[in-house]
Amino acid sequence: MLLSISSLTVWFISRSCAPGFTVVKDSSIVESNSLLFKPVVGHAEFQTKMHGSCASDTVDKPEFREICSSVAHLFKLPLVGH
Repeated sequence: MLLSISSLTVWFISRSCAPGFTVVKDSSIVESNSLLFKPVVGHAEFQTKMHGSCASDTVDKPEFREICSSVAHLFKLPLVGH
């Protein structure tokens, strides 16, 4: 099944809680960070299995829409992820 960028972005935003990223330009790391935010659709069991995080870890964190402007540039770059 192929996902469009827009549907993949919606899935990511609604279900993620602990994304990390590294931006590489000309073989050099130019930016790297990890974020913790409250999942829009609530905390799911896979988040605990994947990251070891649980609902209490994100209860007081902002939702993605509150931090979106700080990472918006990432959605214009090529993406390699897991």
